[in-house]
Amino acid sequence: MVTLLVHGRQPRRLFVELGWRAGLSVAVSLAGTVLSCLLGPPLLVAVAVQSWRGVLFRAETPLWWLFVAASGALLAGGVAAALWPVLLGLRRMGRLDLAAWLPTLPLYLLFVSAASWRGLFELWRDPQAWNKTEHGLARHRAARPRP
Repeated sequence: MVTLLVHGRQPRRLFVELGWRAGLSVAVSLAGTVLSCLLGPPLLVAVAVQSWRGVLFRAETPLWWLFVAASGALLAGGVAAALWPVLLGLRRMGRLDLAAWLPTLPLYLLFVSAASWRGLFELWRDPQAWNKTEHGLARHRAARPRP
């Protein structure tokens, strides 16, 4: 969020220094990450409530069906976009045994959302403070050799 605010302070400078393509990529990536972390779970809850009430799949207009289809495709694409890089990374590390933990990814994403909301609150309350994680406290294990 802070990075987005810093680069958003002088967007023209961002685009001049990076060029319009890279600048747009950075701006969309930063804004998309922040918004998806903050709004993902509330929007999923709204979709679940609408589905449970039977409103989501009520055929009112062709435009509504297009909206439902696009939302479903976006949800499926989002799940694939979250799982695919993880699977690729596990495969490259030779750790496909950890793929059994992938069903816990939604719980992890809920924690990310909660941390994002906490970060937004802390940024609003005291923008000069930084609730930084202290590093170097855990003992380091030797890296597992790649097969």
